[in-house]
Amino acid sequence: MYRNQSKSIDFFKKFCKEIEDSGYESILFTFHSETPDYFIKSAAIMQPGDKLKFMIALRPYHVSPQYCAMMTEAFNHISPNRLILNWIAGDQHNRNDETDQLDVYGNAKNLKNVEDRKIFLRDFVDQYLKMPILYSKPEMVFSGFSEYTLETTKMFKSIPLCMLDDYRKLKHLYKDFNRVMVALTLVVLDTDDDVLRYQSMLKEIKDIRKKDFTIVGTELSIIEKIKTLENEGITDILVSSVSLDFSGSENWNGHNPFNENNFQKVNKVIHKITQQKEK
Repeated sequence: MYRNQSKSIDFFKKFCKEIEDSGYESILFTFHSETPDYFIKSAAIMQPGDKLKFMIALRPYHVSPQYCAMMTEAFNHISPNRLILNWIAGDQHNRNDETDQLDVYGNAKNLKNVEDRKIFLRDFVDQYLKMPILYSKPEMVFSGFSEYTLETTKMFKSIPLCMLDDYRKLKHLYKDFNRVMVALTLVVLDTDDDVLRYQSMLKEIKDIRKKDFTIVGTELSIIEKIKTLENEGITDILVSSVSLDFSGSENWNGHNPFNENNFQKVNKVIHKITQQKEK
C-alpha cells in the first residue's frame, strides 16, 4: 500500500522492483485529490516483463465509465493483465488534508450523498464492464463492508477489502466469498523484549484503533501469525509498513526505534513467506 506521496517516476521504478523481488504480487496506489494521478504514473513505471500488478484506487464519481474503460484498455496495450481496480464505495471523502470535495452528488460531507454513491458505484461498474472497448477486464477489489457494497462485490465476482479489525467483527458477512483481502500493518521487531516494550507503549496512542489492525512481533512470530490468517478465511493481505507514532510517549527518547528499517524488515518477511509457499 502506497499512500499520498508525490515521488518521482525513477523512485517508483526502483521501489516497485524492490517489492516485486520481495514477493509482492501488487501495489496499491491510494486515491487523493491532491496527489498526481497514479493511472498516468503507473503507465510510466511499468516495465515489460515484470509481473507486479498495479492496484489503482478510484472514486468512480470522479471519472466516467467510458473514460475509465479507455484508460484500462490503454493500460493493457502497454502491459496486459497488470491492472487491478480498487473501487472506493460511499465513504465520506472530505479528509482534513483535502479541500472540500464536490462531485456528481454535491458535497461529499452529506450523508445522503454517501448512500447515493454506493448505489452509483454499482451502476457505474456495470456500465464500465459493458463498454465495447474493454477487451480485457481487470481484477476488481471493492473497499467497504456495508451489506450493499458486499452485495455489489458479489455481483461482479470481485474481491472485498476491509481493515483486519473490521473483518474480524463482521466475518459472517464474508463467508460466501472465495477471496477476501484485508489491510493491516506489520511491525517487525528484533527481539521479544522489543515486542513487550512496543505493546506497553500502545496505551499512550490516541488513535488506539490502529493497534487492532497491526500485527507486531519478531520476524519468526509474524510469519506464523500471517500463516494463521488463512484459517480465518483471509486469502490476501494488503500490507502497510508504517509503524505507530510514539513521539508523545514518555519513553520516547528522540526517535522512533520501531520505524527504523521496518520497510526492509517487512519485505524480508514477505520474501520468506513467498519462498515457503513455492516449496
